[in-house]
Amino acid sequence: MVTVAKVEGSAPRESSCRMFVLDDRIVETIGGGNLEQEAIKLARDMLADPGAEVYKLELYGLGPALQQCCGGAVTLAFEKITSLPDWLQPCLQASAANKILISTFGDSQVERRISDEVVLSAEQLDNNVLVERMQPINPEVVVFGAGHVGAALIKVLTNLPFSLHWVDERSELFVDVSDSVNLYTGKSALDFINELPENALNIVMTHSHELDEDICYHYLNNKAFKFLGLIGSKTKRARFLHRLRDRGIDQQRLSALTCPIGVTEVTGSSPPEIAIAVAAQLLSLRDQIKLDTSLV
Repeated sequence: MVTVAKVEGSAPRESSCRMFVLDDRIVETIGGGNLEQEAIKLARDMLADPGAEVYKLELYGLGPALQQCCGGAVTLAFEKITSLPDWLQPCLQASAANKILISTFGDSQVERRISDEVVLSAEQLDNNVLVERMQPINPEVVVFGAGHVGAALIKVLTNLPFSLHWVDERSELFVDVSDSVNLYTGKSALDFINELPENALNIVMTHSHELDEDICYHYLNNKAFKFLGLIGSKTKRARFLHRLRDRGIDQQRLSALTCPIGVTEVTGSSPPEIAIAVAAQLLSLRDQIKLDTSLV
C-alpha cells in the first residue's frame, strides 16, 4: 500500500490518496508519471524480497530528478500488507461514520488510531501526522428518467464518487446497470418520492414534462434537497416557474430550481455530451459539500 503521506507545493494528487501494488496489477493511482513508476518499482522490490523492510517512508522531489514539472515534493509511505491490518476493520464499521483516522508516520513504522476529536481540517499533515475522515462522504444523487440522457448520465456517474439512485417506471429501460445503482421502477416516480434520500443532488429528466413538473413541485413544496436540477431550456424554466408559482411555490423556494443544467462550457446537445456537462456540475457540487462538511 502506497500512501501519499505529505504534499509540499504542487503535486499530481493530494495527501491521503492511496495506490495498491500487487505482483500482477495496480489498483488506484497516486497521480501517474515518473513518480508513480518509481513508487511501483520500489513497492515491487519490497514485495519480491522476503527480507525487505515492511515499511518505508520516501521523499520525492517533483523536479528534474523525476522529470516532472509540478515542482513540489511528495512523501510516500510504503507498507507491505501480508494480512488484514488491525486498524482497517474499525474503519469499515457503520459506527465509524464521521470519525477520523490519525496516522503518524515515523522513520521505521506508522501508528494509527481512531478518534472523535475535532481537528483543523479533514486532511492535514503536521509533524508527519495525517488526519483523514474515515468514511468519505459520497453524496446521494437521484436521477429521474431512464431515457437516452438519463442512461448516459448514469453510465458516467457510476465511475464517480456518488451514491446513485435511478428512478423510472419503465423497468425494461434498465439494461446492464451496475449493482451499485439503486433502482426504483414499476410504478410512477411520484410514488417513490418519500423513499428517496433527503438532501440529495436531484436531476429531473423524465420522458414527460408533466411528470417533471410534478417531481419539481413535490421537492420544492416539502422535501429537503441540496440540488434540484431540471433538464431543459431557458424557455422551459420560465414556463415551469410560472406554473409552479401558480401551484403555490413562493419565489424564494423557486430560486432553488436549476434549469438548464450542466456546466455552460460544454455546449453539445448529444446525450453523452449532456451527461458529461451534468456530471461536471455534480462534481463541483460534491466538492462544495466536502468543504461544507469538513472537520473544523
